[in-house]
Amino acid sequence: MTGFMRFLPLTALGIFLYGCSDFGPPDVDREEMVGDRDEGEDVTQPGRGVERQEPSVTFGPFEPQTLDPALVTDGPYQPCGHVGVGLITHHVYSADGASIFLATATGELRRIDARQGSSDWSHRRAHDGMIQALAVSSNGRYVATASGRTVRLWSATDGALLFTRQADKQISALAISPDGAQIAYGQFGDNVAPAVVVRSLVTDELVGVPIPVNPMGIAEQLAFTPDGAHLVGTTHANGYFHGAQYVSWSVDVWRTADWTSTLRVPGLVFALSDDGETLAVGVEVGDLTIIPLADPAAARTTSMERSDPILELAFTPDGGTVASRAYFSTRVQAGFNPITLTDLADLRSKSGSSPRGSGRFVISPDGQSVVYGSEGLLVRPLHPDADDDEDGCGAGRCSTLVPRIKNTRVQLSDEGLLIAIGQDDAAWLWNMETGERLERYPLTLGANTVAISPDGERIVAGGQLIERETDVELGRLRARRHAVFSRDRTRLGTDVSPTAIKRWDLDLLPAGEIFDWAPRSVVGSAVTSLDISDDGSLLAAADRKTVYVIDAEGRVSPYRAESPISQAVLHPNGESVFAVTGVDRVLSWRFEDAAEPLLLGPEAANTLALSPVGDVMVVQFSEAGWLLVDPATGETVQRLPWINVDPFAASARRVGAGDRRPIARFTGDGDRLATASGDGVVQLWCRDGAVD
Repeated sequence: MTGFMRFLPLTALGIFLYGCSDFGPPDVDREEMVGDRDEGEDVTQPGRGVERQEPSVTFGPFEPQTLDPALVTDGPYQPCGHVGVGLITHHVYSADGASIFLATATGELRRIDARQGSSDWSHRRAHDGMIQALAVSSNGRYVATASGRTVRLWSATDGALLFTRQADKQISALAISPDGAQIAYGQFGDNVAPAVVVRSLVTDELVGVPIPVNPMGIAEQLAFTPDGAHLVGTTHANGYFHGAQYVSWSVDVWRTADWTSTLRVPGLVFALSDDGETLAVGVEVGDLTIIPLADPAAARTTSMERSDPILELAFTPDGGTVASRAYFSTRVQAGFNPITLTDLADLRSKSGSSPRGSGRFVISPDGQSVVYGSEGLLVRPLHPDADDDEDGCGAGRCSTLVPRIKNTRVQLSDEGLLIAIGQDDAAWLWNMETGERLERYPLTLGANTVAISPDGERIVAGGQLIERETDVELGRLRARRHAVFSRDRTRLGTDVSPTAIKRWDLDLLPAGEIFDWAPRSVVGSAVTSLDISDDGSLLAAADRKTVYVIDAEGRVSPYRAESPISQAVLHPNGESVFAVTGVDRVLSWRFEDAAEPLLLGPEAANTLALSPVGDVMVVQFSEAGWLLVDPATGETVQRLPWINVDPFAASARRVGAGDRRPIARFTGDGDRLATASGDGVVQLWCRDGAVD
């Protein structure tokens, strides 16, 4: 990752890079490592066909997940799988192009099939924190990762951990030599430790220290040439004069025979052609320099007609085109950032793919697609057609290999079918028993909500009520953000305007209007949460500081809190309602004596879910994390390991943080529990030892 690109997103997270030294050979001190989705009309139009989109690729089972002993605690629920992906920090093709290795801000390392998106292996907790660097050996044997002060070497074949080493310096880049015998790592250098160090993976000996590098420099990018004769790196130093130009970023080429520098040019980022003969360098003022390594004097520079610094560079496999992306602040703010394609024959440029988001990109081995790692792992055409949309999509040329989930829109059926909204603004359906992704439904009618009936036979996707087996639209709902089925499958509750809710009688489907009373404007400001009782007789809607409980005749009972309410949940027995605010502890009102709420839990709570019989609830607290709590007494039953760590600021885990607000759901038998904490991943927990 380039220096500019690295610091741009990471400073926003308040996270710094770390470093490492003291490597060990694979056969010394070997240790085991375990992994750690226009408002429509209120009319029913039975028989209408629904445009269900089958996933553009097929998918395999759950990401294989072994358990770090630190993640297993005393209690009935243990982690047993996950779907979705966190914020991707790096993704790299394998040498044969058949696989993609990806690393995330939550410490996951995964190898997926480059065409299918299914996981070959995954470590949910390869590292305790954000993975800052990722390197894959060209001989296909090794994968190296770095996070914090830790470097780990993995088998690329099966994900086995070969060694772990700790060090004193902060890691910023990794590279493995073509023969897999050496590893180079960049770090925050100082007067004692150099910015680049190369060590043997066979003997653990120091192989070399490339020079000259400013002692106080930071090595931000490293790569060996295919023949292993040179190591290329981008370093940020205190500054030096390149002729009359004072620069602080430079690209160096070191000869591995003696680690002396053979070339130094100003540059923020570089790319090597697949044959290792050509070096592309992007500079701070947006220019692109093409350097033949055999004859650096024949270098050519082209102005990209922009002053924005280049973030990324990549060669197409044939070496004839360089794809670059610069930091266009106005375009990034608008939600997309284009790629520029430069033909090396005449240095003429044209626009390429222009995806939403600003994640890293790699070019596919066939040179036809770009894979972006921002809101999931997205495939876009490198050369868009004139009739493509602004994302470069058209005629089925785009797909999602691994989706990232909007965690505030997650529901479970009794049998474990999970429906969620992806960052691609579509509803995705998983079988949580197997991890298989089943269907994808585009959100329609301007609605941003999903729901699934307890039996899994009906879903709400956007503004449509759909029968899954036949793909028939049963009705159009003015559901804005909330939809929930009763457990007896007779009623559906939705919000139909910012202040009004509606209850639908599903027994009347598919003929006629299906709501059993007109929209009720019961909330004072805007609906923030909606729940329905098991028999469908009660609705609980929350607005800013009040929970409104509506009975079968439409009578409304308000329950007021001192702080804004983000979630209201009815007890399965229909005798009480719970609320969370993000400021107070869990609030509980009993309907028969609701003068003052009972306060439950040790501190402010962000979300909760009750088990089907109401004997236990899972709550995410601001500091304590996920706890299983007795809803009658507030006593802790089990502390769930904190797996879904949000890499953003702590406030993003609190109420009001949009789609990063946490959420939890139980299956009908209570044997499985899904939690999501804003990192784009839904974690599954199994009761009584049912662990994969």
